Amino acid sequence: MNIYSPLKRYKVTIVLALWHYFKPPMSKARLEMIDKAFRKMDVNKDGVITVDDLKMNYDVTHHPDYKNGRKTREQILQEFLNTFQPGAMPDEEVRQNLH
Repeated sequence: MNIYSPLKRYKVTIVLALWHYFKPPMSKARLEMIDKAFRKMDVNKDGVITVDDLKMNYDVTHHPDYKNGRKTREQILQEFLNTFQPGAMPDEEVRQNLH
């Protein structure tokens, strides 16, 4: 987990640090559901979810920002991918890490 500020100033964010160390453990059922969802989104089964994987699973044509032309398909997909990296400096991929 990257506990640096999303402003990229490399200051420790106390809330993220505390959450990382004191969050309750996930149940076995929840971990299994996350694993199942990850495997479905990882189209090429390389253990990494990228925008290319999302293109095969996520239809953005009903997204309001796509409908009104404010955002492109790529922008919406990248923003969705970034939601899996809160507080971090998002990159182009998400790897499964259940431990």
